[in-house]
Amino acid sequence: MPESYFPPSEVAAKIAVSLGNGLLVGIEREWSNKDLGIRTFALTALLGTIAALFAPSMAIMSLVGVFLIIVFANARSLLVDRSLEATTSAALLAIFVLGVLVGQGHLFTPVAAAILMTMLLASRDLSARDGVSIGRLFFPSAEYPEGAKSRSFGEHGCVTAETLDRHRESARFRVRFAPELCYGGQSWRGCI
Repeated sequence: MPESYFPPSEVAAKIAVSLGNGLLVGIEREWSNKDLGIRTFALTALLGTIAALFAPSMAIMSLVGVFLIIVFANARSLLVDRSLEATTSAALLAIFVLGVLVGQGHLFTPVAAAILMTMLLASRDLSARDGVSIGRLFFPSAEYPEGAKSRSFGEHGCVTAETLDRHRESARFRVRFAPELCYGGQSWRGCI
């Protein structure tokens, strides 16, 4: 096979993006104490990328392998916990498809989808009030309804350490508290 068919720098970039996607979602599943975690998701994303690089028929055969992993994981979960791992199974399938997309040369769509998927998976234990808090954190100038103001916001309308402490265990957040946040030239102590 000529080297120009698989340029090393391009293949390395695709592998890195694919592994990053798999690791991102896998870390969330691992923190949620699921059977399929970091290694499974990273390897599944890598499998999708490598299969797409070689041939579409190999991607289809690899998809059958992913289905077998899902079947065995759900069978084990049914025997041990008497529950299906539907969300984890859907996430594993999605990561495989994202890996195939990376292998085909798409980079923005798989990365954006992996980030959104991780946010969606991690949001299970969050309340609507926490959603508003997160919105205020990322979009401080947005308009929020009056009912959104609560004890979750500090003196300056930002997410407080108390709110994050309250939900750290349930949502499995790993938060490092900053002593202050500089925004627009102002320094707000005690806000994240």
